[in-house]
Amino acid sequence: SVSFVGILETLISARIADGMTKSNTYPRREAFANALANLGTGLAGGVPCTAALARTALNIKSGATSRMSIVINALACMVMGSTLLPYFKNYPMAVVAAQVVLVSVNMVELDHVRHVWVMDKAGFGLTILVALVCCFRDPTAGIVVGIVVGLLRFADAVSSGHAEVILNSNHDHAASHLPIKLLDNVGEAHILPDELNKLRCMCFYGGKTFTEQDGDIEMQTKQQEQQDSPLPPQEEEVHDVVIYRIVGKLTYINAQRHLSRVRSFRSNKNIHSLILSLRYMHYVDLDGVDAIQDLIDTMEAPDSGDEHFVRVLIAAASPSCEALIIKAPWYDAKKKDNAIFHSYQDALASLEHRAYKVHSNSEDEE
Repeated sequence: SVSFVGILETLISARIADGMTKSNTYPRREAFANALANLGTGLAGGVPCTAALARTALNIKSGATSRMSIVINALACMVMGSTLLPYFKNYPMAVVAAQVVLVSVNMVELDHVRHVWVMDKAGFGLTILVALVCCFRDPTAGIVVGIVVGLLRFADAVSSGHAEVILNSNHDHAASHLPIKLLDNVGEAHILPDELNKLRCMCFYGGKTFTEQDGDIEMQTKQQEQQDSPLPPQEEEVHDVVIYRIVGKLTYINAQRHLSRVRSFRSNKNIHSLILSLRYMHYVDLDGVDAIQDLIDTMEAPDSGDEHFVRVLIAAASPSCEALIIKAPWYDAKKKDNAIFHSYQDALASLEHRAYKVHSNSEDEE
C-alpha cells in the first residue's frame, strides 16, 4: 500500500507540474523512475521515497524550469542532512506548519476550482471531500478516499451502457435515432410498432432529431429551409431493421443493461433484423462476449405462439476487441451464416439484396 500511494502521489505531482508549466509528463517513465529510486533507498536502509506535492509547486513558483532544479534540491538536502541536521532539530514545528500551509494554499488555482464547479459538480464535491479528509485526518487517507469514490463513480458511469439505436427501413433507407432513455424507461416492456412510427414522424417530419452525448439525450431543433412551403404529408413507414451500436465498454457491469434494451424490440412483429454494430466498442471481456451470445439466443429464438424471430447480424468489430470476439462460438456460427460484415452499411445492403430476391421470387411465382 505504501508503494501504491507513493507512485500515485508521484503521478499527481507530475500532473500538477504539467498544469503549471504547460508541459507533458510520461506516466510510465515517472513510475519506473520512482521504482528505481525506491530500490536504491531500500538497499541503503531508507524509507520509501515519492514526489512531494507542495515542494513541486514551490519549486515551480520559485522559477525552476529544468531538471537541474531537482538535482540542486537533492544536493542541498544531502548537505543539510549531513552537516546542519543538529541545528534543524530546534526549528519550531509551528513555523514549518505555517510554511507548508502557505505553499499548499498557493497551489490552489481559483480558475481551476471554478472550472470544476461549472463542469462537474459531483467532481467538485469529491474534491472538497478529499481536502477535508486530508486536513482532518491525513493525506494518505484523503488519497484513498478519493480513489475509492472515483472508482465508484466510474463504475456507475460504465454501468449505464452507452449505445446508439438507429431505426431503419429497407424500403426507403430512412433512418432515425431512437433516444436511449426511451428504452431505459420501458425496461422489459415492449415498444409497439405505432410508437416507433410516431417517433420516426417526429424525427423527420416534425423538424427534430435526437442525439446522445455522454449518456444524456439532447434534442436539437432543426430550422426548416422552406418555411413558406410546408412539407407535404408523408406516409408513415414501418421500421423493420434496428441498428444497435455499442459505444465504449461491454463488460459484466453493463451487459444486462444492453440486453434489456435489445429485448424491448423482441416482440415487435415488424422488426425482422437487428444489426449489432461493434465499431465503437473499444473494450470487451469474457462476460461481454457471453452477453452477445445471450442476445443472439434471445432474439433468434421463435416465440412460443408463432414463428417470429429477429435475425442478428454482427457488423464492424473494432480491432481492439476482435482478437477475443473471433474465439467465441457464436462468431463462427454467424460467419457460416454470412452474418458478419465490415460495416453496418454492408449489413443493410445485404438485407436489401435478400429482400429484393424474396420479392422477385414471389413475383415469379405469381
